[in-house]
Amino acid sequence: MRSLVICPAILLVTVFVFSCKNQENYREIRSKVVSVHDKVMRDADLAHGLYKSLDSVYRNIGDKDTVKVLSIMVNIEKANHEMEEWMEHFEPDVSGKDAAESVRYFKTELDKIYKIDRRYKRVMVDADHYLDSRYRRR
Repeated sequence: MRSLVICPAILLVTVFVFSCKNQENYREIRSKVVSVHDKVMRDADLAHGLYKSLDSVYRNIGDKDTVKVLSIMVNIEKANHEMEEWMEHFEPDVSGKDAAESVRYFKTELDKIYKIDRRYKRVMVDADHYLDSRYRRR
């Protein structure tokens, strides 16, 4: 009989521990999302500077590199648009959601912001390579 009383008590403690752990997890994941967002915003500023440099080059080149420069500029604009869209739809307040829903939401948002981070990295590398190769030739 005593074991029948202990089993439900153990079950309650286990459920409580896991539910607390999920609450901690969503807060940790949300914190990670915000941290990555802050880094991506710094990358967006760098990309903006590269965009201005490319725009300057574009205004002063002939037909030779027009397509390449415009392609990189368009990719920077796409990254900026993705970031703006993400920020517009991101909701850090999870009121009304349970811990499991919150964890899922922030994991999805973390995946999205990592994707945007990768896009910025890619366009910055492309822009840097183009600008480096253009100015090394002279």
